[in-house]
Amino acid sequence: MQKIQDALRDIAENPQVGVLLKGDLSTVRKWIIREQGVQYRIAYTIHEERIEVRVIMIGTRENFYKELKRHL
Repeated sequence: MQKIQDALRDIAENPQVGVLLKGDLSTVRKWIIREQGVQYRIAYTIHEERIEVRVIMIGTRENFYKELKRHL
């Protein structure tokens, strides 16, 4: 899945590229990509004090936000 790897590299280079989520997920950013006709979401957080980007989850839209809340 080359596009996912490319997206992760882009996020590492510029963590602000993703869109902040709303509500109780407001500390999480998402980036959406398409790979072979399927739309994937990458959820991640930025920890500037540690110079760290933490990927929380990668998946399709189906149940994505419900599963994301479980991970957090």
